[in-house]
Amino acid sequence: MTTNFYMSDYFPYGKVLRHYNVTEERFLTTQHERDQETGLDYRGARYYDNEVGRFLSLDPKANEYPSLSDYVYVGNNPIAFIDPDGKKFIIPEVSQREQILGYLNQYSQHTYAVNDKGVIYVSEWDTNENGSEYFSDRMQQAINSDKVTEIIIYDKVKLPAPYTKNGWLVRGALPDMWDKLTLMEKSGKTAYVNLNKLGGATFKGKNNGGAKNNIVYIKSSDHFTQAADPEGKYDSFFLGYFYSDAARVLMHELIGHAIPEMIGGDTGNASKNENKVIEEVNANKADEDKQPIRKIDGKHVE
Repeated sequence: MTTNFYMSDYFPYGKVLRHYNVTEERFLTTQHERDQETGLDYRGARYYDNEVGRFLSLDPKANEYPSLSDYVYVGNNPIAFIDPDGKKFIIPEVSQREQILGYLNQYSQHTYAVNDKGVIYVSEWDTNENGSEYFSDRMQQAINSDKVTEIIIYDKVKLPAPYTKNGWLVRGALPDMWDKLTLMEKSGKTAYVNLNKLGGATFKGKNNGGAKNNIVYIKSSDHFTQAADPEGKYDSFFLGYFYSDAARVLMHELIGHAIPEMIGGDTGNASKNENKVIEEVNANKADEDKQPIRKIDGKHVE
């Protein structure tokens, strides 16, 4: 059995000094993709030229660093600093990190880890042959973007503005089914959504009470406890009873809602995005091991 591997030495700013074998590798220094034609590294919002150690367009946060050039890389100190991910996905709770990483790694082709700040990055590439290329690529684009999403496990979440006003739900701000299926709870003038019934929820920064970051909440239970819907009115949203895996809940919230907010939409429908992932992970599985395809709800937008 032959094992292919890639190894290189680099100059401080990322230019390749020498290769140790001929195996091609797209992801080079700091694990960003290097374009084979131009030699430039794609780092989300901008392209980076490793020959001169500079970005080719203005830093979107240049006003925060007036003493530095708008095109500078890591403050002109690549020995002390790297820019691996830009803090784009964060697991703030230390006790939840291993569990959430396990959920992510089920659907990705790569293995994710976190640093001591809870920032998610790819620790090993191409480790899961049954993972989804679509999910992996969208995750990597989001990691390289300039927006931030936090991932948190919680039982119930207080609803922020603009969903509530003075503690009361704003008419039309939330899906009608959330209230009809007893997903909403109230304590005094505070409204909550029960995640162990809903599964998960994504509050985008612009609709999160003025918060800077997106926040993805997922349930703490691995079992879906939603009450029966005898009329079948909301079955397309809840997928019946097979939506019992917290890993799939998280995948849906990311690929269907958070990632489109970070890097732009894809199909326009969160259910369709989820199914693209499921179709890929099902490709090499026996029929009895395949995950069900979700019914498409036309109102379930990204």
